[in-house]
Amino acid sequence: MAGLGGNEIYKYPKNNPRDRVPIFLKKYNEKMKLSEEFELVNGSKVKFIIDKSIIDIVTKRQPTKGVILVDNKKKTWKFADIKKNSEFGGSSGTGSGLGADLTALTESSQAVYAAARWNRSKDFNEIDLRKAYSHSDVSEPLDDIIKNLPGDWIASCKIGANKLYSEFSGKSYTFHRQSKWVERLETHFKKLNKASNKHFSNVNKWSPADIYLVSSSGEKLEFAKTESIVELNSLMRKALDDRDIIGVSLKKIGGDSAKISYINVGERRKPVKYEGYTVAKKTFFSSKDININYSVEGEIQFRTFTFAPSSWQGEISGKYAKHGKVSYGVIYKFIESTAKRRRLTNATLLKNNFAKGDEKTLKQFYEYYKKFDKKDMPKLKFEDFIRNYNEKGEEKVSWAYSKYLGCEVIDIIEEEKIEDKFVSKAVQYATSTSDLSGPFVKME
Repeated sequence: MAGLGGNEIYKYPKNNPRDRVPIFLKKYNEKMKLSEEFELVNGSKVKFIIDKSIIDIVTKRQPTKGVILVDNKKKTWKFADIKKNSEFGGSSGTGSGLGADLTALTESSQAVYAAARWNRSKDFNEIDLRKAYSHSDVSEPLDDIIKNLPGDWIASCKIGANKLYSEFSGKSYTFHRQSKWVERLETHFKKLNKASNKHFSNVNKWSPADIYLVSSSGEKLEFAKTESIVELNSLMRKALDDRDIIGVSLKKIGGDSAKISYINVGERRKPVKYEGYTVAKKTFFSSKDININYSVEGEIQFRTFTFAPSSWQGEISGKYAKHGKVSYGVIYKFIESTAKRRRLTNATLLKNNFAKGDEKTLKQFYEYYKKFDKKDMPKLKFEDFIRNYNEKGEEKVSWAYSKYLGCEVIDIIEEEKIEDKFVSKAVQYATSTSDLSGPFVKME
Protein backbone atom coordinates (compact mmCIF):
# COMPACT_ATOMS: atom_id res chain seq x y z
CA MET A 1 0.00 0.00 0.00
CA ALA A 2 1.21 3.51 -0.80
CA GLY A 3 2.44 5.99 1.78
CA LEU A 4 1.79 9.68 2.40
CA GLY A 5 4.84 10.84 0.45
CA GLY A 6 4.79 13.21 -2.51
CA ASN A 7 1.52 15.12 -2.58
CA GLU A 8 -0.62 12.36 -1.02
CA ILE A 9 -1.01 14.09 2.33
CA TYR A 10 -2.30 17.21 0.51
CA LYS A 11 -4.42 15.36 -2.05
CA TYR A 12 -7.71 16.90 -0.91
CA PRO A 13 -8.23 20.68 -0.43
CA LYS A 14 -8.98 22.46 2.82
CA ASN A 15 -12.48 22.00 4.25
CA ASN A 16 -12.95 18.79 2.25
CA PRO A 17 -14.14 15.96 4.55
CA ARG A 18 -11.36 13.77 3.12
CA ASP A 19 -8.58 16.28 3.82
CA ARG A 20 -5.67 14.35 5.37
CA VAL A 21 -3.91 17.33 6.96
CA PRO A 22 -6.17 17.67 10.04
CA ILE A 23 -6.10 13.89 10.47
CA PHE A 24 -2.30 13.95 10.54
CA LEU A 25 -2.13 16.96 12.87
CA LYS A 26 -4.61 15.42 15.30
CA LYS A 27 -2.39 12.34 15.60
CA TYR A 28 0.83 14.40 15.58
CA ASN A 29 -0.26 16.52 18.52
CA GLU A 30 2.04 19.42 19.47
CA LYS A 31 0.68 19.38 23.03
CA MET A 32 2.29 15.95 23.58
CA LYS A 33 5.89 14.78 23.61
CA LEU A 34 5.01 11.79 21.47
CA SER A 35 2.43 11.41 18.72
CA GLU A 36 -0.32 8.84 18.60
CA GLU A 37 0.60 5.58 16.88
CA PHE A 38 1.10 5.76 13.10
CA GLU A 39 0.92 2.65 10.95
CA LEU A 40 3.84 2.27 8.51
CA VAL A 41 3.98 0.79 5.03
CA ASN A 42 6.19 -2.03 6.34
CA GLY A 43 3.43 -3.12 8.74
CA SER A 44 4.95 -1.81 11.97
CA LYS A 45 3.55 0.95 14.19
CA VAL A 46 5.52 3.85 15.68
CA LYS A 47 5.12 6.98 17.76
CA PHE A 48 6.99 10.05 16.54
CA ILE A 49 8.82 12.61 18.68
CA ILE A 50 6.93 15.87 18.19
CA ASP A 51 8.81 18.47 16.13
CA LYS A 52 7.06 21.84 15.78
CA SER A 53 8.83 22.52 12.46
CA ILE A 54 7.03 19.51 10.97
CA ILE A 55 3.70 20.82 12.26
CA ASP A 56 4.47 24.13 10.57
CA ILE A 57 5.35 22.42 7.25
CA VAL A 58 2.17 20.36 7.19
CA THR A 59 -0.05 23.23 8.34
CA LYS A 60 1.29 25.43 5.51
CA ARG A 61 1.07 22.47 3.08
CA GLN A 62 4.70 22.78 2.11
CA PRO A 63 6.57 19.93 0.30
CA THR A 64 7.40 16.99 2.55
CA LYS A 65 10.20 15.65 0.36
CA GLY A 66 13.34 15.29 2.47
CA VAL A 67 11.47 15.93 5.74
CA ILE A 68 12.56 13.48 8.44
CA LEU A 69 10.34 12.10 11.20
CA VAL A 70 12.02 10.63 14.29
CA ASP A 71 10.34 7.94 16.36
CA ASN A 72 10.70 7.30 20.10
CA LYS A 73 13.53 4.84 19.39
CA LYS A 74 15.43 7.55 17.50
CA LYS A 75 14.85 5.79 14.17
CA THR A 76 14.20 8.08 11.21
CA TRP A 77 11.34 7.88 8.70
CA LYS A 78 9.92 9.76 5.73
CA PHE A 79 6.30 10.71 5.00
CA ALA A 80 6.35 8.02 2.29
CA ASP A 81 6.84 5.47 5.08
CA ILE A 82 3.51 6.38 6.73
CA LYS A 83 0.85 3.99 5.45
CA LYS A 84 -2.08 5.51 3.59
CA ASN A 85 -4.50 3.25 5.41
CA SER A 86 -8.27 3.61 5.77
CA GLU A 87 -7.77 6.25 8.47
CA PHE A 88 -6.24 8.48 5.77
CA GLY A 89 -8.82 7.52 3.16
CA GLY A 90 -6.70 4.80 1.59
CA SER A 91 -7.63 1.32 0.47
CA SER A 92 -8.11 -1.46 2.98
CA GLY A 93 -5.86 -3.61 0.80
CA THR A 94 -8.58 -5.26 -1.26
CA GLY A 95 -9.35 -2.39 -3.58
CA SER A 96 -7.81 -1.42 -6.86
CA GLY A 97 -5.55 1.36 -5.68
CA LEU A 98 -7.94 4.36 -5.77
CA GLY A 99 -8.87 3.83 -2.15
CA ALA A 100 -11.96 1.89 -1.24
CA ASP A 101 -13.89 4.99 -0.16
CA LEU A 102 -13.23 6.95 -3.35
CA THR A 103 -14.09 3.93 -5.49
CA ALA A 104 -17.45 3.57 -3.73
CA LEU A 105 -18.12 7.29 -4.13
CA THR A 106 -17.27 7.48 -7.84
CA GLU A 107 -19.19 4.34 -8.79
CA SER A 108 -22.26 5.39 -6.80
CA SER A 109 -22.03 8.85 -8.33
CA GLN A 110 -21.95 7.50 -11.87
CA ALA A 111 -25.11 5.53 -11.15
CA VAL A 112 -26.90 8.62 -9.78
CA TYR A 113 -25.70 10.88 -12.61
CA ALA A 114 -26.99 8.31 -15.11
CA ALA A 115 -30.34 8.25 -13.33
CA ALA A 116 -30.44 12.05 -13.57
CA ARG A 117 -29.82 11.87 -17.32
CA TRP A 118 -32.71 9.44 -17.70
CA ASN A 119 -34.78 12.06 -15.84
CA ARG A 120 -33.85 14.50 -18.63
CA SER A 121 -31.27 16.43 -16.60
CA LYS A 122 -28.87 18.41 -18.78
CA ASP A 123 -26.64 20.22 -16.27
CA PHE A 124 -26.83 17.68 -13.38
CA ASN A 125 -27.58 20.30 -10.75
CA GLU A 126 -28.22 19.46 -7.10
CA ILE A 127 -32.01 19.41 -7.49
CA ASP A 128 -31.76 16.95 -10.39
CA LEU A 129 -29.33 14.71 -8.49
CA ARG A 130 -31.61 14.63 -5.45
CA LYS A 131 -34.55 13.58 -7.64
CA ALA A 132 -32.42 10.97 -9.39
CA TYR A 133 -31.30 9.39 -6.13
CA SER A 134 -34.75 7.79 -5.71
CA HIS A 135 -34.16 5.95 -9.02
CA SER A 136 -30.81 4.63 -7.77
CA ASP A 137 -29.85 1.93 -5.31
CA VAL A 138 -26.26 2.69 -4.33
CA SER A 139 -23.95 2.32 -1.36
CA GLU A 140 -23.03 5.98 -0.76
CA PRO A 141 -25.15 8.77 0.82
CA LEU A 142 -26.55 11.42 -1.50
CA ASP A 143 -24.86 14.28 0.40
CA ASP A 144 -21.43 12.67 -0.16
CA ILE A 145 -22.15 12.41 -3.89
CA ILE A 146 -23.20 16.07 -4.06
CA LYS A 147 -20.54 17.55 -1.78
CA ASN A 148 -17.48 15.30 -1.92
CA LEU A 149 -17.08 14.08 -5.51
CA PRO A 150 -13.77 15.51 -6.89
CA GLY A 151 -14.04 17.81 -9.90
CA ASP A 152 -12.36 15.45 -12.37
CA TRP A 153 -14.85 12.75 -11.43
CA ILE A 154 -17.81 15.15 -11.75
CA ALA A 155 -16.74 15.77 -15.36
CA SER A 156 -16.28 12.04 -15.93
CA CYS A 157 -19.71 11.19 -14.50
CA LYS A 158 -21.43 13.77 -16.69
CA ILE A 159 -19.81 12.44 -19.86
CA GLY A 160 -20.49 8.86 -18.76
CA ALA A 161 -24.15 9.56 -18.03
CA ASN A 162 -24.65 11.12 -21.48
CA LYS A 163 -22.90 8.19 -23.16
CA LEU A 164 -24.98 5.59 -21.34
CA TYR A 165 -28.16 7.46 -22.25
CA SER A 166 -27.22 7.69 -25.94
CA GLU A 167 -26.48 3.95 -25.99
CA PHE A 168 -29.31 2.52 -23.87
CA SER A 169 -32.21 5.01 -23.72
CA GLY A 170 -35.62 3.56 -24.54
CA LYS A 171 -36.28 1.75 -21.27
CA SER A 172 -36.58 2.90 -17.67
CA TYR A 173 -33.99 1.59 -15.21
CA THR A 174 -33.00 1.45 -11.60
CA PHE A 175 -29.28 2.16 -11.30
CA HIS A 176 -27.51 -0.21 -8.90
CA ARG A 177 -24.20 -0.15 -7.09
CA GLN A 178 -23.71 -2.81 -4.36
CA SER A 179 -27.46 -3.01 -3.81
CA LYS A 180 -29.44 -5.96 -2.48
CA TRP A 181 -30.17 -6.92 -6.10
CA VAL A 182 -26.44 -6.99 -6.88
CA GLU A 183 -25.82 -8.91 -3.67
CA ARG A 184 -28.33 -11.60 -4.75
CA LEU A 185 -26.64 -11.90 -8.15
CA GLU A 186 -23.15 -12.15 -6.68
CA THR A 187 -24.24 -14.60 -3.98
CA HIS A 188 -25.68 -16.90 -6.63
CA PHE A 189 -22.54 -16.57 -8.75
CA LYS A 190 -20.40 -17.56 -5.74
CA LYS A 191 -22.54 -20.67 -5.27
CA LEU A 192 -22.08 -21.67 -8.92
CA ASN A 193 -18.38 -20.81 -8.82
CA LYS A 194 -17.90 -23.07 -5.80
CA ALA A 195 -19.62 -25.89 -7.69
CA SER A 196 -17.19 -25.33 -10.59
CA ASN A 197 -14.20 -25.92 -8.28
CA LYS A 198 -13.72 -22.15 -7.94
CA HIS A 199 -12.81 -21.43 -11.55
CA PHE A 200 -12.70 -17.72 -10.64
CA SER A 201 -10.81 -16.35 -7.64
CA ASN A 202 -13.44 -13.62 -7.18
CA VAL A 203 -16.60 -12.23 -8.76
CA ASN A 204 -14.72 -9.42 -10.55
CA LYS A 205 -12.89 -11.99 -12.66
CA TRP A 206 -16.27 -13.29 -13.82
CA SER A 207 -17.65 -9.81 -14.46
CA PRO A 208 -15.96 -6.53 -13.48
CA ALA A 209 -19.24 -4.59 -13.74
CA ASP A 210 -19.23 -1.72 -11.23
CA ILE A 211 -22.83 -0.59 -11.75
CA TYR A 212 -25.93 -2.23 -13.23
CA LEU A 213 -28.80 -0.73 -15.19
CA VAL A 214 -31.80 -2.96 -14.41
CA SER A 215 -35.23 -2.63 -16.01
CA SER A 216 -38.48 -3.78 -14.36
CA SER A 217 -38.22 -7.00 -16.40
CA GLY A 218 -34.62 -7.41 -15.32
CA GLU A 219 -35.64 -7.09 -11.67
CA LYS A 220 -37.93 -10.11 -12.16
CA LEU A 221 -35.33 -12.25 -13.94
CA GLU A 222 -34.89 -15.51 -12.00
CA PHE A 223 -31.13 -15.92 -12.34
CA ALA A 224 -31.09 -17.87 -9.05
CA LYS A 225 -32.65 -20.81 -10.91
CA THR A 226 -29.60 -21.27 -13.14
CA GLU A 227 -27.51 -24.32 -12.26
CA SER A 228 -24.14 -23.51 -13.80
CA ILE A 229 -21.98 -20.52 -14.73
CA VAL A 230 -22.57 -21.33 -18.41
CA GLU A 231 -26.34 -21.20 -17.87
CA LEU A 232 -26.07 -17.97 -15.87
CA ASN A 233 -23.95 -16.39 -18.62
CA SER A 234 -26.50 -17.37 -21.24
CA LEU A 235 -29.28 -15.74 -19.22
CA MET A 236 -27.22 -12.58 -18.64
CA ARG A 237 -26.31 -12.32 -22.34
CA LYS A 238 -29.97 -12.46 -23.33
CA ALA A 239 -30.79 -9.85 -20.67
CA LEU A 240 -28.08 -7.60 -22.12
CA ASP A 241 -29.37 -8.17 -25.67
CA ASP A 242 -32.87 -7.26 -24.47
CA ARG A 243 -31.50 -4.22 -22.60
CA ASP A 244 -32.93 -5.52 -19.32
CA ILE A 245 -29.70 -5.97 -17.35
CA ILE A 246 -26.65 -3.94 -18.34
CA GLY A 247 -23.52 -4.39 -16.26
CA VAL A 248 -21.05 -1.54 -16.78
CA SER A 249 -17.34 -1.59 -16.00
CA LEU A 250 -16.18 1.99 -15.36
CA LYS A 251 -13.00 3.93 -15.97
CA LYS A 252 -12.45 7.62 -15.33
CA ILE A 253 -13.12 9.48 -18.58
CA GLY A 254 -10.34 11.97 -19.20
CA GLY A 255 -11.35 13.47 -22.55
CA ASP A 256 -14.49 15.00 -23.98
CA SER A 257 -16.17 11.74 -24.96
CA ALA A 258 -16.57 8.16 -23.80
CA LYS A 259 -16.31 4.84 -25.60
CA ILE A 260 -18.46 1.77 -24.92
CA SER A 261 -17.32 -1.78 -25.76
CA TYR A 262 -19.35 -4.99 -25.46
CA ILE A 263 -17.39 -7.78 -23.77
CA ASN A 264 -18.17 -11.53 -23.76
CA VAL A 265 -21.30 -11.25 -25.83
CA GLY A 266 -20.47 -13.98 -28.32
CA GLU A 267 -17.31 -12.77 -29.97
CA ARG A 268 -14.49 -15.27 -30.32
CA ARG A 269 -11.84 -14.86 -27.64
CA LYS A 270 -8.63 -13.85 -29.32
CA PRO A 271 -5.74 -16.12 -28.33
CA VAL A 272 -2.38 -14.56 -27.65
CA LYS A 273 1.01 -15.96 -28.55
CA TYR A 274 3.93 -16.78 -26.28
CA GLU A 275 6.98 -14.71 -27.20
CA GLY A 276 9.65 -15.87 -24.80
CA TYR A 277 10.75 -14.82 -21.33
CA THR A 278 13.13 -12.65 -19.34
CA VAL A 279 14.56 -13.90 -16.06
CA ALA A 280 16.97 -11.00 -15.58
CA LYS A 281 16.63 -7.46 -16.89
CA LYS A 282 19.92 -6.66 -15.13
CA THR A 283 21.27 -9.73 -13.35
CA PHE A 284 19.63 -12.92 -12.10
CA PHE A 285 20.13 -11.82 -8.49
CA SER A 286 18.98 -8.19 -8.87
CA SER A 287 15.21 -8.85 -8.81
CA LYS A 288 12.73 -11.49 -7.70
CA ASP A 289 10.54 -11.34 -10.80
CA ILE A 290 10.32 -13.43 -13.97
CA ASN A 291 8.63 -12.04 -17.08
CA ILE A 292 6.84 -13.89 -19.87
CA ASN A 293 6.25 -11.91 -23.07
CA TYR A 294 3.20 -12.32 -25.28
CA SER A 295 1.74 -10.74 -28.42
CA VAL A 296 1.11 -7.88 -28.89
CA GLU A 297 3.68 -6.04 -26.74
CA GLY A 298 2.37 -7.61 -23.53
CA GLU A 299 4.07 -9.01 -20.46
CA ILE A 300 3.21 -11.22 -17.46
CA GLN A 301 5.36 -10.42 -14.45
CA PHE A 302 5.53 -13.24 -11.90
CA ARG A 303 6.60 -12.37 -8.36
CA THR A 304 5.50 -12.15 -4.75
CA PHE A 305 3.77 -8.90 -3.78
CA THR A 306 4.21 -9.31 -0.01
CA PHE A 307 6.38 -11.56 2.15
CA ALA A 308 3.76 -14.34 2.09
CA PRO A 309 4.24 -17.25 -0.37
CA SER A 310 0.54 -17.05 -1.23
CA SER A 311 1.09 -13.54 -2.62
CA TRP A 312 3.08 -14.94 -5.56
CA GLN A 313 1.11 -14.18 -8.71
CA GLY A 314 1.27 -12.90 -12.25
CA GLU A 315 0.52 -9.28 -13.13
CA ILE A 316 -0.66 -8.82 -16.71
CA SER A 317 0.38 -5.71 -18.64
CA GLY A 318 -0.71 -4.80 -22.14
CA LYS A 319 0.66 -2.25 -24.58
CA TYR A 320 -0.94 0.70 -22.81
CA ALA A 321 -2.21 -0.45 -19.41
CA LYS A 322 -2.17 -3.04 -16.65
CA HIS A 323 -4.94 -5.61 -17.00
CA GLY A 324 -4.95 -7.28 -13.59
CA LYS A 325 -3.42 -10.10 -11.62
CA VAL A 326 -3.68 -13.88 -11.69
CA SER A 327 -3.19 -15.57 -8.32
CA TYR A 328 -0.98 -18.54 -7.51
CA GLY A 329 -4.06 -20.76 -7.10
CA VAL A 330 -5.41 -19.84 -10.53
CA ILE A 331 -1.99 -20.32 -12.17
CA TYR A 332 -1.76 -23.73 -10.49
CA LYS A 333 -5.16 -24.68 -11.98
CA PHE A 334 -4.15 -23.44 -15.44
CA ILE A 335 -1.11 -25.73 -15.39
CA GLU A 336 -3.05 -28.60 -13.84
CA SER A 337 -5.68 -28.42 -16.59
CA THR A 338 -3.25 -28.21 -19.52
CA ALA A 339 0.03 -29.91 -18.54
CA LYS A 340 0.03 -33.71 -18.67
CA ARG A 341 2.96 -34.63 -16.44
CA ARG A 342 3.92 -31.76 -14.13
CA ARG A 343 2.41 -29.50 -11.49
CA LEU A 344 3.57 -26.25 -9.91
CA THR A 345 5.34 -26.66 -6.57
CA ASN A 346 3.39 -25.76 -3.43
CA ALA A 347 4.50 -22.21 -2.55
CA THR A 348 4.56 -22.72 1.23
CA LEU A 349 6.47 -25.98 0.91
CA LEU A 350 8.98 -24.27 -1.36
CA LYS A 351 9.49 -21.45 1.14
CA ASN A 352 10.10 -23.96 3.93
CA ASN A 353 12.61 -25.86 1.78
CA PHE A 354 14.62 -22.69 1.18
CA ALA A 355 14.36 -21.70 4.86
CA LYS A 356 15.92 -24.98 5.97
CA GLY A 357 18.52 -25.00 3.17
CA ASP A 358 17.17 -28.10 1.40
CA GLU A 359 19.99 -29.22 -0.90
CA LYS A 360 17.74 -30.74 -3.57
CA THR A 361 15.75 -27.49 -3.88
CA LEU A 362 18.91 -25.37 -4.05
CA LYS A 363 20.39 -27.59 -6.76
CA GLN A 364 17.19 -27.42 -8.81
CA PHE A 365 17.20 -23.64 -8.43
CA TYR A 366 20.78 -23.62 -9.73
CA GLU A 367 19.71 -25.73 -12.72
CA TYR A 368 16.99 -23.20 -13.54
CA TYR A 369 19.58 -20.42 -13.35
CA LYS A 370 21.85 -22.24 -15.80
CA LYS A 371 19.01 -23.08 -18.14
CA PHE A 372 17.17 -19.77 -18.33
CA ASP A 373 19.58 -16.94 -17.52
CA LYS A 374 20.91 -15.70 -20.87
CA LYS A 375 22.95 -12.79 -19.50
CA ASP A 376 25.38 -14.31 -17.03
CA MET A 377 28.09 -15.77 -19.27
CA PRO A 378 29.98 -17.85 -18.36
CA LYS A 379 27.69 -19.34 -15.74
CA LEU A 380 28.58 -19.22 -12.06
CA LYS A 381 29.69 -22.46 -10.46
CA PHE A 382 27.28 -23.91 -7.91
CA GLU A 383 29.32 -22.75 -4.90
CA ASP A 384 29.48 -19.18 -6.29
CA PHE A 385 25.74 -19.25 -7.01
CA ILE A 386 25.09 -20.23 -3.37
CA ARG A 387 27.48 -17.53 -2.14
CA ASN A 388 25.52 -14.87 -4.08
CA TYR A 389 22.30 -16.34 -2.72
CA ASN A 390 23.52 -16.15 0.87
CA GLU A 391 24.73 -12.57 0.39
CA LYS A 392 21.10 -11.51 0.03
CA GLY A 393 20.82 -11.95 3.79
CA GLU A 394 17.39 -11.88 5.41
CA GLU A 395 15.56 -11.50 2.12
CA LYS A 396 17.18 -14.51 0.44
CA VAL A 397 14.35 -16.96 1.18
CA SER A 398 11.52 -14.70 -0.07
CA TRP A 399 13.62 -13.75 -3.11
CA ALA A 400 14.40 -17.39 -3.88
CA TYR A 401 10.89 -18.88 -3.81
CA SER A 402 9.55 -15.97 -5.87
CA LYS A 403 12.27 -16.42 -8.51
CA TYR A 404 12.08 -20.22 -8.43
CA LEU A 405 8.33 -20.36 -9.08
CA GLY A 406 8.68 -18.06 -12.08
CA CYS A 407 11.42 -20.26 -13.53
CA GLU A 408 9.32 -23.35 -12.86
CA VAL A 409 6.37 -21.92 -14.82
CA ILE A 410 8.62 -21.35 -17.85
CA ASP A 411 10.12 -24.83 -17.52
CA ILE A 412 6.72 -26.54 -17.33
CA ILE A 413 5.00 -24.71 -20.18
CA GLU A 414 7.98 -25.10 -22.52
CA GLU A 415 8.55 -28.75 -21.67
CA GLU A 416 4.84 -29.55 -22.06
CA LYS A 417 4.57 -27.33 -25.18
CA ILE A 418 1.57 -25.42 -23.77
CA GLU A 419 3.08 -21.93 -24.01
CA ASP A 420 0.32 -20.35 -26.13
CA LYS A 421 -2.48 -22.05 -24.18
CA PHE A 422 -1.04 -20.86 -20.88
CA VAL A 423 -0.54 -17.21 -21.81
CA SER A 424 -3.96 -17.08 -23.52
CA LYS A 425 -5.66 -18.39 -20.37
CA ALA A 426 -3.75 -16.00 -18.13
CA VAL A 427 -4.48 -12.91 -20.23
CA GLN A 428 -8.13 -13.81 -20.83
CA TYR A 429 -8.63 -14.46 -17.12
CA ALA A 430 -7.03 -11.16 -16.09
CA THR A 431 -9.13 -9.22 -18.60
CA SER A 432 -12.34 -11.11 -17.67
CA THR A 433 -12.62 -12.61 -21.16
CA SER A 434 -12.14 -16.30 -20.38
CA ASP A 435 -14.53 -18.93 -21.74
CA LEU A 436 -16.62 -18.73 -18.55
CA SER A 437 -16.57 -14.95 -18.10
CA GLY A 438 -19.86 -13.10 -17.95
CA PRO A 439 -21.14 -10.43 -20.35
CA PHE A 440 -20.71 -6.73 -19.58
CA VAL A 441 -20.04 -3.41 -21.26
CA LYS A 442 -16.90 -1.38 -20.65
CA MET A 443 -17.12 2.40 -20.61
CA GLU A 444 -13.90 4.43 -20.76
